[in-house]
Amino acid sequence: MVYYCTSGFQNQLTWGELEFLIFPLIYAHPSKEVFQYPGGSFKSNRLWNEISVFINHQVPAQILDFMAKILGRKPKMVQLYSRINRAVSCLEFTTHE
Repeated sequence: MVYYCTSGFQNQLTWGELEFLIFPLIYAHPSKEVFQYPGGSFKSNRLWNEISVFINHQVPAQILDFMAKILGRKPKMVQLYSRINRAVSCLEFTTHE
């Protein structure tokens, strides 16, 4: 089954409005299988977004993988976040409001 969600000229929906509508739902019903509580915001500046991704994704992933190595476990968070970031980068074309 495929669902399409679009916004046209008559009933426009911006990323800011979407953020305003969705985040209360995420906070009310967070996943039980997340490492970090959901949060964040849409960035209008690429550099600011890259800094945010580094601080909020790459640094914790590196720390967790380091701890996994110390505990004799297989590090996997850096690889996981790399996959997530690649998937998100595929959606960059949708950020033009």
